[in-house]
Amino acid sequence: MAWSGLTARGITPKEVANGNLAGVHYRDIIFHRQCLRLYRDSIQLHQVNELATDVDTDANKLIYSVVNNTDFKFKGHKLKLLKKLDADGRRTSVNLTINVTDNVNSSIHSTPCTSTSTIRIKIENINDNPPVINTESCNKHILQNFTGSLCNISATDVDDIKGAFTFFFTHTYGHFIVDFQTGEVQVGNGNLVANTTYNITVTVSDHGSPPLISMADFSVTIDISNHYPPVFSNSSVTVNIKENSGISFPVYTMTATDRDNGKEGIIKYTIVQGNTDAFSINESTGEIKLKTVLKCDPTEYVLKIKASDQGFDPKSATGTLTIKVENVNDNPVFENTNYGICVNPPLEANLTIAKIIAKDPDYQCTKNNSDTIIKYTLLNHNDILNINRRGEIYTLKNLTHPFHGGEINLTVEIRDYYGGKAYTTLKISPGSNRDPIIRPKVAEINIKENDTGIITKINVTGRGGIITYKIVKSSMVSGFFSINNSTGELSLLRPLDREQYDRVSLIVEAYNQTCNCSCTSQVIIHIENVNDNLPFFIGTPYKISIEEGKSKQCIQKISASDKDVKDKLEITIIPSNWSDHFNLTPSTTNEKCLNLWKEIDAEKIPPEILLGRKIFKMLCEESDKKM
Repeated sequence: MAWSGLTARGITPKEVANGNLAGVHYRDIIFHRQCLRLYRDSIQLHQVNELATDVDTDANKLIYSVVNNTDFKFKGHKLKLLKKLDADGRRTSVNLTINVTDNVNSSIHSTPCTSTSTIRIKIENINDNPPVINTESCNKHILQNFTGSLCNISATDVDDIKGAFTFFFTHTYGHFIVDFQTGEVQVGNGNLVANTTYNITVTVSDHGSPPLISMADFSVTIDISNHYPPVFSNSSVTVNIKENSGISFPVYTMTATDRDNGKEGIIKYTIVQGNTDAFSINESTGEIKLKTVLKCDPTEYVLKIKASDQGFDPKSATGTLTIKVENVNDNPVFENTNYGICVNPPLEANLTIAKIIAKDPDYQCTKNNSDTIIKYTLLNHNDILNINRRGEIYTLKNLTHPFHGGEINLTVEIRDYYGGKAYTTLKISPGSNRDPIIRPKVAEINIKENDTGIITKINVTGRGGIITYKIVKSSMVSGFFSINNSTGELSLLRPLDREQYDRVSLIVEAYNQTCNCSCTSQVIIHIENVNDNLPFFIGTPYKISIEEGKSKQCIQKISASDKDVKDKLEITIIPSNWSDHFNLTPSTTNEKCLNLWKEIDAEKIPPEILLGRKIFKMLCEESDKKM
């Protein structure tokens, strides 16, 4: 900070440096009526003879003070500056209120006479701050053949409002040059050495007097030019794997090569589209492995593999791996292997006494008719009993004394379409003619998966007595069904999920308290589907690269599924600005091929698409047919 005009009496540069300003007086200031009065004027920082005068008092006896400003203080008649006034904050002046009193009592004036005035002190700036340099944008990697503008160096200076600077380099040997006025850095002679880092020092000078300078460093690394993209040895591969292939099973290795050397020739592999929940890839080798055990639905997976080199300007290529899942035949299974059946005579011919419930885990893979997938066979007691293709065991003739009053073990074989087998044994106990009679012995009912409440009633006839009911066996966990022990009303306590259970088998007992005897009946509940699950796409999100000028080709297989309704999905395209360029054609069950029907001009694509948004929005939507 400088004070202009400090050449009057008693003011020296040394006093200014010490923070002392001599008693600064206003010229032509007159006090009237024995009171102090200051004329308002501007201090130009030159000394006047008197700051204030009083006809009653010697001017040297006047007492001065500063009002509401801690930067200044009077010491006698000297105005002392207590701290530096910084013009760098764009403050050019200070308004200072001064109070003066004569401190004299007389017979005329019983109190001192005072006066105040505001003066303005101008602040002149000095060049006491060096420039601050910003080289952040210049720390970068460039290719060996790079030419032209590299970056811009900027500077700021709180002393210089206009911000005029001079930029220059030292020891760059012509590799880099800087515009001395703007700070723009350009590559110079172009003789850049690959795999070299240049550490550059820039010096910036302001235009103050005297000028101040600052220095800053930045680095530029020269990378080898990345000439070639990776190339897959086979960019479209189809492999078959069995559905029971275990976790970490090696599916296939996608291999690519790159003719560049160094890191420009090192390849990294990634799965850019497809089911990454089921598959993983080794980023160094391209080996693809299973992350889970696959099922035959869906029967096909499509993965898009990206091979990228590690150059500064990376290049890449994509390949497609189609994985077809082969069904492995699983043996059929019994849904309820703990059968216990009580029959009471007499038994009429063609009376169904039990029903075997079995299923084939491969059903969704074989797609055969549900009535012919499982073949049922009785391996003993074929003279009195038989089993039909629905698994119903029935009597071949009238039986007055079935099984000669003894218990029999009935062996049942089930066989699937591909020859898989399973066996179970039914224990059939003959009752007595005093036992309750339940008809039908096998009751089948249909309910919807969101039903609750009473679903059927067990009917008992003959024999008299007090009958009580209970559920003795169930093919599923308890807590879903209950039976009124007095009326035989069977109730569903909470909804069943069709996606977990398609049917349930119960064994219900009717007990006669009078004769202390009982008999059982089988109740089979079939759960009908309710459309309560949304369809979903498989392998999303879809990210598709389209080559300009290509058309009439399949660019992506779109697969969908629905827990509620298998094989009855519709996949359509949502109308949009670009939808007329695409269409869908059937591929396999619940899958369609998205075809690029018209050529796309890259120059006409909206900028937001070029920045990476999906060109389809997602153009495809899925819907199920409510059955």
